[in-house]
Amino acid sequence: MLQFIKKLYFSQFLKIFSIFNHKVRKYFLFLLLTFILFSCNTFSDVKENYNQKEKFLYSFNHFVGKKTYDKVKVLDKYFTLDCIGTVLAIYYKMGIDINLSSYTGNGVARLFNYLKDNGKLYKNKIPKIGDFIFWDNTYDKNEDGILGNDNLTHCGIVVEIEKDGTIQYIHANYVYGIVIEPMNLNYPDIYKDEDGKKINSILALGASIKKHPHKWLSGNLFRSYGSIIY
Repeated sequence: MLQFIKKLYFSQFLKIFSIFNHKVRKYFLFLLLTFILFSCNTFSDVKENYNQKEKFLYSFNHFVGKKTYDKVKVLDKYFTLDCIGTVLAIYYKMGIDINLSSYTGNGVARLFNYLKDNGKLYKNKIPKIGDFIFWDNTYDKNEDGILGNDNLTHCGIVVEIEKDGTIQYIHANYVYGIVIEPMNLNYPDIYKDEDGKKINSILALGASIKKHPHKWLSGNLFRSYGSIIY
């Protein structure tokens, strides 16, 4: 019965299709083929993004809890788990080797400029899991005694985006090791909300709730996002 219905619909389609002139039929076929090809490509892209996300989730969990500055072997390569070493190690475990040898500066600046040259930096949109986060002024990098003139001093990777806009990210905390902490750009100057939930983590080196510079949180030290796997 089902086969009969399919044949009936197909025969009706052919009758309607035959009414159109040659140019209209040609145009219709072009649209149909375009739709099919676009659908296939879209499905392929979605599947690839899903696979990359799964690889990333598996990869970053491997590093949570390790100590900062530990030297770890990932596949066939060694990494020191400072901030840049941690993010590069996470990606290397995914099978992505980010080569920054042609860039100068500290590791964070090299990664930032690599993404900049490839058009992968952005600010004004919601990040995706696996994207990089860059911060300025997390410590006195140039050792001039002035807080606020030190660019590209820290980086991490987005691991979760919550409904209220809070982003959870993995990074090398110089005190607590490789941890997951929050950042919310909607409330960049708030450490905790009224319910006691941490909204932004402390990122300025040596800062505390009682004593800290004007900008000291992940939200108000934010510089940019960067993408490499999407």
